Amino acid sequence: MRADYLGESNKGWFSAGYSSITVYAVRSATRQVINQMLIATVLPSLCMWLSNAEQAGNVWRGTDHYIYYSIKNGIVSTVEK
Repeated sequence: MRADYLGESNKGWFSAGYSSITVYAVRSATRQVINQMLIATVLPSLCMWLSNAEQAGNVWRGTDHYIYYSIKNGIVSTVEK
């Protein structure tokens, strides 16, 4: 799962200041476990990230940002920029 924030400095872009969320496909054999981990761990973290983005100062909101979650061997990893 990945969320992107398009910085407000991108004037002229219809999506400047908006966020998008991408959910990637998983194998059907792991779907139920991944779904549970998304609900228990990833979505609360993502909601916090989006809330912080909404309340961030104009310096943070001026540039593009993303947060990326991956699950491997039952462990959630996060990369944020």
